[in-house]
Formats: sequence, C-alpha cells, structure tokens
Amino acid sequence: MAKTGGYEVLSYNKDQWSVDLGLDHKLNDKWKVNGSVGWDSGVGYVSNLTPDSGSWSAGIGLQYSPASNYFVQTGFKYYWLKDVKGQHAKQVSDNLDQNDTIFENNYTLSYDFKIGYRF
Repeated sequence: MAKTGGYEVLSYNKDQWSVDLGLDHKLNDKWKVNGSVGWDSGVGYVSNLTPDSGSWSAGIGLQYSPASNYFVQTGFKYYWLKDVKGQHAKQVSDNLDQNDTIFENNYTLSYDFKIGYRF
C-alpha cells in the first residue's frame, strides 16, 4: 500500500560506514604503484535511485612522474555490491515483502585519471 501525504524520493534508515585501506610503493623516482581494499556498510533498505546496500572493493593504481613538479596517475577499482530488494519511493512502507525491483549479483568498475602539478 502506498504512503499518503507525500513521500521522500530518497530515504535512508541507518548511518553509513566506509573503510578503505591502501598501500603505496615507490618503485623509483618516476614510478609508483598502489593497491587498496574497501568495505561500505550501505544505508539500509534501498529505493530504485540507490540500489546499493553495501559493498566490498579492490583497486589498483599507477603513477608516473616525468619531472619532480608534475605527475600522471591512473587506476581501476572493482566493487562487489550486495544483493538487495527495492521499492519505488511512493511504495516505501513497513511491508518490506512488497518489492518492485531485485538487484542480484551486482558489480561496478570505476576508472580514474588525474594530472597533478606541484607548485
């Protein structure tokens, strides 16, 4: 049964916690590599706009410094997302068995590229 009297587009029912641990290794004056692992608790029950209820992640990166005052950096991070069930924001109710979406075996991949200058 849909809520009456309006609704929140996004509704979170708990605090979110996140931890990322990383290791950086300088190979020489020009090259640096890094790796990281992470965990995110998520925000509880989800809507279609936030189909994420926590995740684990692993990432790798590389940095090249052709001179001491600038660098080029790139990396990838892979996220394993938890399976979740969601409701449209109009349908969010105390009946958590009423779902209109199910997200299973979810993952995502992020990529970054940065050019930095030190002055």
